[in-house]
Amino acid sequence: MGEVSEQIREVLRAAGATGFVHAQPIAPSADTFAQVSVDADTPVVLASVFKIPIVVAYARDVAAGRLDPIERTTREVTALLTAIWTDTAAPPEACEQVRTIMAHQIWPHRLTSGSPGDVRPAAKTGTLPAVRNEAGVVSYPDGRQ
Repeated sequence: MGEVSEQIREVLRAAGATGFVHAQPIAPSADTFAQVSVDADTPVVLASVFKIPIVVAYARDVAAGRLDPIERTTREVTALLTAIWTDTAAPPEACEQVRTIMAHQIWPHRLTSGSPGDVRPAAKTGTLPAVRNEAGVVSYPDGRQ
């Protein structure tokens, strides 16, 4: 499908944008295209797409009986955040990576809406059609969290 790939490249060029595309049918057949690719092997920032392998690991652990998929309490989430911030949830470098990812949350308004403007949130939103929540740590200028 080189023609489609070229059309996508042209749209990106005309927009002055950079893009990376890879599409293929899940179950190829004679009626479907083989694949569409635009710089598909170029490393890209995953952003929230990194959750795909995480949810696969979660589903594997649920299926194997190692994890209970029931709803959790806010107290349990707070305990996990405390463990992340005190480097007891995982090795310190892993906890630091989690804190850094959470500090780059682009939708911090839920957690900080009632706080003074000089706080720094590190959070994760949770959104479903009828659910709006956020869990995180708010750091104050005086060092409190």
